[in-house]
Amino acid sequence: MGLARHFECVEATDASAQQIANAVAAPGVTYSVQAAEATRFPAASFDAVCVAQALHWFDIDRFNAEVKRVLRPGGLLLVTGYGWSHFAPAFEREFERVVLEPLKPHWARENRLLWNRYRDLPFPFTPVAFPDLSIEVHWTFAQVLEYVGTWSATRRLLESEPGFLECVRAELDPAWGPEGPQLVTMPLHVQCGRHEGVRGGCTSVQPSFRSVS
Repeated sequence: MGLARHFECVEATDASAQQIANAVAAPGVTYSVQAAEATRFPAASFDAVCVAQALHWFDIDRFNAEVKRVLRPGGLLLVTGYGWSHFAPAFEREFERVVLEPLKPHWARENRLLWNRYRDLPFPFTPVAFPDLSIEVHWTFAQVLEYVGTWSATRRLLESEPGFLECVRAELDPAWGPEGPQLVTMPLHVQCGRHEGVRGGCTSVQPSFRSVS
């Protein structure tokens, strides 16, 4: 929806039909269920391809080949993801002990690619400098716990320890401090690159911008 403020047409895809069913309708955005590694889009039809919090789940070689196929010469690939959240120092120390340590054995190996800022994945595009960015939200303690409950590692641990989140709540509540929202910061990992391609007689940017996310 943010891209639609800058691009005339946005094609938003996900491999999950459930994710697409829950998508919010927006002008200029078309949703479809498609795998990132093999889409139905015509060749050289996009000015930008954007991936948010998903690259580590892809077959990376097939995905890179598909990006090169659908991007116009000079088009951009922008990959973003966020890792660990940061809180007030005292709460963060307790959060690491009470939440992150018990969850360590339950993360999929793909998550480690994200934590390493995607450095271990091939990126066959001409790098484009991008500023450091972070997501900043003001959350209550309850919202932090709801967020932790969405993690895949948490869901795995809950299968054997169904009371895990209640224990977390009891242990972390005193460390949160005064009731109410507090700042939570999620630094973004960003890779941005240009597909040089074979330009021939084509221009690198068309008057009608298109993006796939």
